[in-house]
Amino acid sequence: GGAPEDPGSVVPARMAFTPKIPCREDQLLEIDVSDVAAGRHTTCAAISSDGNWVVCGFQTCVRMYALSVQRSRCNVRRVQFPTFGGDDGGHGAVSLAFVPDNKRLAFATSSGRIFVAASSNGQDGWGGASELLPCPADLDRLETADGSGALWTSASAHQPIATLAVSPDSQWLACGDVGNRVHVYSLDSMRHHGTLPTPPAQLTALTFLGGNQLLVTTVVGDFCLYDVEKCERSWWHDANPPANLPKGFLQRKKKILGIAKLADVYPETAVMYTRNYFIKVSFDKSVPQPDADLVAHDNRPLKRLRQGGGGKHRKMPDGGEKEKKPGVWNFRITDRYRPVLFVDFVAKEEMVVVERPWVKVLQHFIDPLYIKKYGRA
Repeated sequence: GGAPEDPGSVVPARMAFTPKIPCREDQLLEIDVSDVAAGRHTTCAAISSDGNWVVCGFQTCVRMYALSVQRSRCNVRRVQFPTFGGDDGGHGAVSLAFVPDNKRLAFATSSGRIFVAASSNGQDGWGGASELLPCPADLDRLETADGSGALWTSASAHQPIATLAVSPDSQWLACGDVGNRVHVYSLDSMRHHGTLPTPPAQLTALTFLGGNQLLVTTVVGDFCLYDVEKCERSWWHDANPPANLPKGFLQRKKKILGIAKLADVYPETAVMYTRNYFIKVSFDKSVPQPDADLVAHDNRPLKRLRQGGGGKHRKMPDGGEKEKKPGVWNFRITDRYRPVLFVDFVAKEEMVVVERPWVKVLQHFIDPLYIKKYGRA
């Protein structure tokens, strides 16, 4: 069932112990927070980088939980989440993003409004949520019926939000909406900073790289790099127009599902993944020649994350003889894993790749049709 309504209660967590398997996680924690019977479906979720907070967004509400480990047991406690939205506060959240300091949480509601909640007193709860107002140019001016004045409304400015991202220095918040607009807010002044140039196609993901650089990907396989402080495209696009990009990339462009990065180790590098491949691009290096071979031909056996573990991982190409070839590793395609569902870093030079099992793919095929070779069917 769903979580208890008492904010101070402890949510019972189902634990699984695997003492017979060496070097694997001792505890697996599962929090059952969805309540399908009540029409409460999970729309998004986030966990803080320090592992102390878990937030779940629903269609009608937002719930927050505090995690703590005591005597080898993980306890989950429901904490009070601040109210937000006034008369419009019955809506839930569709996107969540913790600020790197883990003291603030940015979230977007189903009505397209953006709020920032702040931690009030450690594990006791969170304070009020402040709303980030939309771009002033998006506000509509409505004349009153008697012509005595004007009313301002932001109803048309509240486009549903598709994704959120916070800069590593906790200064900027970027959000992309279904109208294919990317807005930038300053978390220092809590005001709208600007709107970035429109991406060439509908955006799918966005993330911050080092400094003020924001990487945006699209459904047609394109990607754009922006300077959020200047609200313009980065110098990288002027130095590398699309016609000069390698043909190996242009000929296989697919919908980019997400972006993996390790900002503290590779601040200028991102790994963008599709269903069939993922590509590593270093934006501080030159682009290979148009006819360069971008596919990584690597037949080495997969290594394990830990001895006895079950996850696949591959080290980032950060050494070896092949890397001495200039203009290759900064724009490299890997198509060994498919169908790809998720890619992310777990440590320096280590990343995890989640593949969809082929058995799941076969389950969606239609039933075989039997036709006699001779005679009537």
